[in-house]
Amino acid sequence: VVTYGGELALSLYHSTSAGRTEDIREVWGKDLYYLRGVECPFDKDSPYYRWEKKVPLQQFEDSLKQDGLSMGSLATFTPYIWSPAGRVKGVRILHSRGELFLRGEDIRRIIGYQILPSTHFDVIALGRNIVLQGMGYGHGLGLCQWGTKVQAERGRSSSEIIQYYYPGVEIRNYRTFSVDRENQP
Repeated sequence: VVTYGGELALSLYHSTSAGRTEDIREVWGKDLYYLRGVECPFDKDSPYYRWEKKVPLQQFEDSLKQDGLSMGSLATFTPYIWSPAGRVKGVRILHSRGELFLRGEDIRRIIGYQILPSTHFDVIALGRNIVLQGMGYGHGLGLCQWGTKVQAERGRSSSEIIQYYYPGVEIRNYRTFSVDRENQP
């Protein structure tokens, strides 16, 4: 098992980091030392390293309304704050009845994870369709699956890979870890 400070570690993973994993503080506002962003130059062959998505404007508006957001016709959709790893932390949506400010992770959830693979994106065009270009797949926290694949193919051990993506963790035998925990006061 993966542990930190004698406790089980929250061992998050995602498909493709596209160059750097994310710091958990930037995505979920938590402070876990071992979930800090690390460089990941190993996932360039992932089909999601770079992507482009075209979302019909009506579908985009409908998704926002179905999530309970009150809005008129969309005028602009603009990222306005980014994490150090380049992921969108906040978007501004200007519409005919006002404006909305949403977190990057919220817009991804609302639009759909298949439609918006990650929050590492730019808005390229806005017309009948919103054209998005981006990088990566997933929240970017913890272990990058494509990076893990490449590192394993290059001969790195599972322990080395885990400790690379989760700095400062220990890998312990589950039975030993369980017995130690049972014997604590």
